[in-house]
Amino acid sequence: MTTNPNDNSGASGEGQVKNLPSALHTLNDLRSLLDSVTLGLRNQDTLLRLRQLSLPQNVLNQLTQVDHDLSQLQHALVDDETELTQLRALAEMSAMINSTLEVDAVLGQAMDVILTLTGAERGFILLTNEESGELEYRVARGVETAGRMGSPVSASMKSVGRSSTRSSRLARRC
Repeated sequence: MTTNPNDNSGASGEGQVKNLPSALHTLNDLRSLLDSVTLGLRNQDTLLRLRQLSLPQNVLNQLTQVDHDLSQLQHALVDDETELTQLRALAEMSAMINSTLEVDAVLGQAMDVILTLTGAERGFILLTNEESGELEYRVARGVETAGRMGSPVSASMKSVGRSSTRSSRLARRC
């Protein structure tokens, strides 16, 4: 049985997703082959000019355009792969949120996903204490948090608090 690489049929897009790294590899191979062809044609053009002949007009320009198009396609595939990874993480996060009622577990897993997606080394989530109105650390990763969890935000974080206060005022007006 032969398979058609252009066949996009299937119950889900899962097969297409697995083919992204393969497509990127194929594009790299094509660009390498194109470089070889371009170099060969330039050498031929040089030899032809010695005999007062030349390649057809725009052949080398068209190869440059093909290389440019392949480069754009490669960038688009990388962007699509990044977006797909982020969407998968969001879907997993949504499923996790729906599977538990424990807020701290959800926030902890959300922080882990955020750090993975952004490549950040550390991060924290602040929530407003309903009784005091102050921001408090709820989740932190890679940050010194001894004695901080559930405690009000330190003076160095007051600007975050002011920003939060302004945002909540705006939200109440809407």
